[in-house]
Amino acid sequence: MVENGFANLERHIKNTIGFGVPVVVCINRFKNDTDREIETVVRLSKAAGAFDAVPAEHFSKGGAGAKALAEAVVRACEAEAGFKLLYPDEMGLEDKIRKLSCDFYGAGDVELSVMDKQFNTEARTCLTSPKPYSVMCHLFGLRMRRRPRLSSTTS
Repeated sequence: MVENGFANLERHIKNTIGFGVPVVVCINRFKNDTDREIETVVRLSKAAGAFDAVPAEHFSKGGAGAKALAEAVVRACEAEAGFKLLYPDEMGLEDKIRKLSCDFYGAGDVELSVMDKQFNTEARTCLTSPKPYSVMCHLFGLRMRRRPRLSSTTS
């Protein structure tokens, strides 16, 4: 069961690794979670490239339940990293939209229709929005074409 749901977490791990930083996966452990389930998430997370994956029980044990997680985060912060942006600042807006849509959100490609080359204030503001992708889709009539679903690295 855990393996079947891992594809979503795997995508998040790979997206974050794309920024050149170590990824620490926090596994919120609850009373009904089995050791095998937790071990599976740890194994799959590390196989997907996570720096570490740590069960945390802060919900039930307070700060003591998050100690191992805090230690993993400190190790990750001390590890060598090479932060990078998803695309260079000088890249054109259409290419930025395509890169974000395809590389980050998994689109096969994008079609841009009715894109005003003289961006107004509203369009420029959307670039700093907390959800720029959604705003750009609305402003520019962006449609994503789905690529086949990514399969998990599990067997």
